[in-house]
Amino acid sequence: MTDVKVRRIDFQFDDDIPFRFNPRNIGASDWVNAATLVAPEFEGHFIKVIRGVIPQLSGTVRHEADLFCKQEAQHAKHHIAHQALLLNKYPQLEDTRDKIHASYTRLLDEESLEFNLAYAASIELCFGPATRFFIEQREHLFSGGDPRITAFMLWHFVEEFEHRNCAIDVYNAIVGRHAYRVRHFWRTLRHLQNAFEIAAEGLDACTPERVSFRGMLAGLITGASFSGMTRLLLTLAGTLLPFHNPDNLRQPEWATQWFADEAMGKDMRLVEL
Repeated sequence: MTDVKVRRIDFQFDDDIPFRFNPRNIGASDWVNAATLVAPEFEGHFIKVIRGVIPQLSGTVRHEADLFCKQEAQHAKHHIAHQALLLNKYPQLEDTRDKIHASYTRLLDEESLEFNLAYAASIELCFGPATRFFIEQREHLFSGGDPRITAFMLWHFVEEFEHRNCAIDVYNAIVGRHAYRVRHFWRTLRHLQNAFEIAAEGLDACTPERVSFRGMLAGLITGASFSGMTRLLLTLAGTLLPFHNPDNLRQPEWATQWFADEAMGKDMRLVEL
């Protein structure tokens, strides 16, 4: 397991950041905006659920769970700051944010602890392969975009890869039923997809150009190599296997360099693709 480090980087989201941060990739830009509406909600959900069971954990799992929650809190903090910029430009997005918030409140209020832990574990397991793919696709996603959003999102990606074990370790320690998590996997993905569709609908009302969930996905994967897409799909499918070990995911060389640069004190608000 990679050591989880809580980094407090002073990202700034100034008013001159364009609504669509990268004119070369509109779909990816819309996805980033949708993520900034959705991410604070699922991150807050993960924190509430996992903090609630930390007293039942021990040893390394308890330590990593605490660091995971602190790292996720930093992610949510900066997404909310970026979100404030979007809401300042388009106040109607407050309703979109509130609908997404309500969907996660219902998860906590209406679903069992086991389901909520399974939800967090399944999503975080998927984030390992997904963020590796995004890091490898960084030039396609971010080249030509605003460097402040680029640095912010890449920081989020590398840290998602860094703590990819934590939620499943907590799930295994508290619930430990692989079949239960797999049984609810598609329901979990549908809930997250629905949150992004709510975000896309809200964003669509803010611009004359079409914003859709499918368009966002196209912006993320267009230009990816066949081998890259195949590896992504296989590694996502692998998260359902009982012997899946997130540590077996190869860390992108760029992420390794990012961690080394940050450890040496480099300003990570300035990154090279």
